[in-house]
Amino acid sequence: NRRKIYLVSTPTIKGVSRIEKWYAASDQRRLFVPCKGCGHFDVITFRKIVFEETDTDPPRAIDPRYVCEVCGYKHTEADKVLHLLPNAKWRPTAEGDGRTVGFHLPALCSPFEPWQDICDNFLERKKDPIRLKVWRNTALGETWDEPGDAPEWERIYERREDYKIGEVPEGPLS
Repeated sequence: NRRKIYLVSTPTIKGVSRIEKWYAASDQRRLFVPCKGCGHFDVITFRKIVFEETDTDPPRAIDPRYVCEVCGYKHTEADKVLHLLPNAKWRPTAEGDGRTVGFHLPALCSPFEPWQDICDNFLERKKDPIRLKVWRNTALGETWDEPGDAPEWERIYERREDYKIGEVPEGPLS
């Protein structure tokens, strides 16, 4: 008899996030929504949300819409609540380990998070990496890729050495 494990969280930093690791092992289900214009099922992603930006401080998004990649139909927030979400289907996007079922649900798919708020929050945070990281983790449910010249964590991990507890290796104190 196998225990079921349920994990609900947002990912953090790419390469070190436990949620990212578990999701990668899963069948990576995404919520596919049907286009109101052509019926094509696709995933709502932030890059498919289009809007103009005001020149105010803070900047605001003007009329954000989700655009179908197939027919170009521009869905409104009302379309999301009345058509896209009620007719959405969860579909696996990876084979996974055969045991783990994983779901990715960004705020873009929430009936309680308007695209207007998500886009406004992005515009307010896009110039501040720390705040943008939090927005990406929470609003998009995506990992943050730390910028910089640091080596990949795997390379550092491969260079590890075993030491006995209580013994100090030669060199560090001399």
